[in-house]
Amino acid sequence: MTNAPDESEGQPDDGRPEEEPLPPLHEKLIWALVWGMGIIGAIILVVWTWMLLFLN
Repeated sequence: MTNAPDESEGQPDDGRPEEEPLPPLHEKLIWALVWGMGIIGAIILVVWTWMLLFLN
């Protein structure tokens, strides 16, 4: 009996762990939309705060 790992453990023959598959394209698009809306919201908040502080 050998101490070699089974193939079912997720390691290829060269001993490196398998890389995770890339996320699907729609998941990337959703994250891009979330980040974009967050950045736009932060800009709007800064502009609104500046208007309240300096235009009164």
